[in-house]
Amino acid sequence: VQYRFAIGFWIDPPADENMDLHYADISAANFTMVLGGFGAKIKETVPKQIDLCEKYDLKVVVDRAGWTPAKIPEKPVVWGYRIHDEPYARDFPNLRDVVAEIREGRPGKLSYINLFPSYASEQMLGTKTYDEHVRQFADKVDINVLSMDHYPVITPNEDTRSSYCTNLAVITRAQRMNQRTPRPILRPCTGPYMYAVSKFSPNGFRGSTSGESCVKSVRFSNAI
Repeated sequence: VQYRFAIGFWIDPPADENMDLHYADISAANFTMVLGGFGAKIKETVPKQIDLCEKYDLKVVVDRAGWTPAKIPEKPVVWGYRIHDEPYARDFPNLRDVVAEIREGRPGKLSYINLFPSYASEQMLGTKTYDEHVRQFADKVDINVLSMDHYPVITPNEDTRSSYCTNLAVITRAQRMNQRTPRPILRPCTGPYMYAVSKFSPNGFRGSTSGESCVKSVRFSNAI
């Protein structure tokens, strides 16, 4: 039974002297989870991130930070581990091995890999088509939750929601072909980056960029 809808954002806050305040702000903004790998990304800071998520009733997908599957943290607050962002097709065999090792070493935890969007080039994908890229990933990596890095744009002069829905259909089809219940991670379009993410950006505050969104939501229950 899922007791929490996962609402998070792409860039976790800096692991600095204000880290406690950052996580208090995240909780106060009614986010329910944190995705690590940008702020907390080394062995010295990931445990502190986990402690703060426990303190502020947040779940977290942490960066592996160089740990082997037998050593990565496994507290209840940890939903899983960030493995790779936008892999090429040539990366799939190695990712399959990593996912298998985490399943064995940390059963019940999520292996999180974020895929390219459907508008990525053939050179980026490493396959002739996007459908082929997603099918190969689903077949070779055998992961249970698919995440796509698709940014729909909605402005007075442009609306790419149909492309987003087409991308979602590809992800859903790949899940069903592998006899899994579709549980894609969604990145809804909300207009500009939310302030909660913008102020934590490693490069400082980002101005409003139409069509971008920080929200990621997914049903994680029974996902492993």
